[in-house]
Amino acid sequence: MNVLITSIGRRNYMVEYFREALAGKGKIVAVNSTANTPGMLAADKSYVAPPINSGKYLEFLINVCKNEEIGLLVSLFDQDLLFLSENKDILERIGVLVVVSAGDVIRLCFDKLTYNEFSSSIQLKPIKTMKSLEKAVEAIECGELKFPLILKPRWGTGSIATEVVDDFDELAFMYKRLSRALKKSYISIASSNGSNIILIQQKLVGVEYGLDIVNNFNGDFVTCFAKRKIGMRSGETDSAITVSKNELFEVGRKISDKLRHIGLVDVDIMETKDHEYYILDINPRFGGGYPFSHIAGANIPAAIINWAEGKDVNPEWLMVKTNIMGSKGICMFQTELAKEESD
Repeated sequence: MNVLITSIGRRNYMVEYFREALAGKGKIVAVNSTANTPGMLAADKSYVAPPINSGKYLEFLINVCKNEEIGLLVSLFDQDLLFLSENKDILERIGVLVVVSAGDVIRLCFDKLTYNEFSSSIQLKPIKTMKSLEKAVEAIECGELKFPLILKPRWGTGSIATEVVDDFDELAFMYKRLSRALKKSYISIASSNGSNIILIQQKLVGVEYGLDIVNNFNGDFVTCFAKRKIGMRSGETDSAITVSKNELFEVGRKISDKLRHIGLVDVDIMETKDHEYYILDINPRFGGGYPFSHIAGANIPAAIINWAEGKDVNPEWLMVKTNIMGSKGICMFQTELAKEESD
């Protein structure tokens, strides 16, 4: 089986995980909007993709899948997922199994306001959140919100345009600045009318965890891995340690049962000092925290490939050793350019 990973970016480790899972019985093809990223260089074959919203992306994917005899497609980028979900049937008609959740699941995960309210449906407290500067000021004046606060895009990824403010002056300045910046960015496309694209939330203090919640292709819960985050970089987990915590496992099960997602969902969750859990972020894909589960024994790429082939999954792939700490580093790639490119 040949595997296509779209929007591969810098995640060369995902290429290696899927390649190891194939065990020589297929190749890894990667596509990305820019060439020469670590993920593109690590793949067996790579293609530069047109922008997702260009009107040419579907034809491009179909051609790659046919030319490379792709049997399985996995995406690593939020903006790619909804497009793939909406065109899943077209790709599957040419023999490609697309590992992507239903559109309503993806929309919920993209909308930080919606999944904050979703918390209540699984018996978790939502984070105190305001949709406008005026409402936030009122909430502060009546004591409902207290500084420091967090400003973040309602639709966003990777902690882009997320800011902490400590007083009224910073709040007003950053709200205006982010409003202008976001309306010019791709994030504003996710909003139907361009309004309420910035959320103002109470900043929480506590221990942050990352969950990898795994469902099978029927949307049934399989397992949940938990990591305590030690360091972050650009909104992605940079170092973490695997933990075993029944409360987190049950939160993962509840999220799974409610979402009925396909494959893996990456969830950031905060435990405050009063032992309340709050959902910070939900990504319906492999997240930047998955490698910490993988090095501790998990092998979800192998499970996905076996599910795609109708085979049983090794139970060991669905378990991790606890108290395993990992840290991300920098990997250099060397490639020889054609003469005309190097001149």
